Amino acid sequence: MTTNKLEVTNCVGCGKMFRQEGLAIKLCPDCMQEYEEMLRRVKETILANPGMNAYEISKRTGISYSLILDWIREGRLER
Repeated sequence: MTTNKLEVTNCVGCGKMFRQEGLAIKLCPDCMQEYEEMLRRVKETILANPGMNAYEISKRTGISYSLILDWIREGRLER
């Protein structure tokens, strides 16, 4: 007999409790959607302005410089 263990955790983005689907997911569905939207905006800005550096992209989009650097390190953005 197997038991399904419900993993509930707090979102690192908003603090709301949510059911954690995977070990790597630390954001609730709402924050994850916002996170992916920010990533999309950064990618669009990079495509429209290929000569900009991470700092300039941060200023243009309003998305934190450290988050952009995290995405570069994770391989979600290319230098």
